Amino acid sequence: MDLGLDDASGLQDYVNVPPTIGMAVSSGKVSYEALDTVLGLEDLYDILEIVLIDGHNAIVLAKRKPKDR
Repeated sequence: MDLGLDDASGLQDYVNVPPTIGMAVSSGKVSYEALDTVLGLEDLYDILEIVLIDGHNAIVLAKRKPKDR
């Protein structure tokens, strides 16, 4: 199953925010305020691990779904 994840043309990068923070915040798992005031760098990396593993697992499960007939 091709999920179209190989073509990134036309997508924007975060310009004023580091990609790690952008990824964590856009995932909805953490707020920018929490990263700025309460959480540290190790917390950011833990959140990114969660985001990446969740994304990987979603792709694996999507490939296992029976195809519609």
